[in-house]
Amino acid sequence: MAFKIKLTIDLIAICMLLAACNTISQPPHAQARTFYESLDLESSEAAVRTFIDAFQRADFPTVYWILAPDAQDVWRQYMSMLEADRVIKVNEGEDAQTVFHETMINTDFTNIGQLESFGDTSYYFDIVMYAAKQHGVLPIDLTHAVTIREVKPPQRNDQYTFVDVTVETDTVDGIVIFRTIQGPSGRWRVLQVIVPGGDERDMPWSIPRAER
Repeated sequence: MAFKIKLTIDLIAICMLLAACNTISQPPHAQARTFYESLDLESSEAAVRTFIDAFQRADFPTVYWILAPDAQDVWRQYMSMLEADRVIKVNEGEDAQTVFHETMINTDFTNIGQLESFGDTSYYFDIVMYAAKQHGVLPIDLTHAVTIREVKPPQRNDQYTFVDVTVETDTVDGIVIFRTIQGPSGRWRVLQVIVPGGDERDMPWSIPRAER
């Protein structure tokens, strides 16, 4: 009887030890409480990879969550001020408002009764970006293969300490720069995606703008 009790206690101890080892071996994001916490943003390069993966799956709410808070706020301001050529691509000679209107046709924006959520900017961001993808007016096209070339040393400007991650993709001529910054938690976010010829003062899309 004593042997059976000891064997049972030993088995319980082994199971507890295996469970503990399994928990310890899991990466931090595997134990996340929320979906955001599950995202791999442990380094500037990881943040860019996670951003690109979500972009290529047309998971634009996740793309929005990876954007730095300042970039989210600027995008929200552009939408409220109807700065269409800062949120979608507008070619030379085109009227930005006309292009935006044509892009938003048949989206939830054209029928307020179809909106699933009010005041959720990530939801609005998804509507705009998905419609832009369907109409070929994404501010930057990352839907094809993207190759990370270099993670540059940290730099500092008047506002941020940042790390630039350079990439190449067939849809953009030249090097594209992902400018990343670190949040208070230590996680990395994308502040800007800078296209050759783009205005680096613009966030989150530093893209060339047509003359108006």
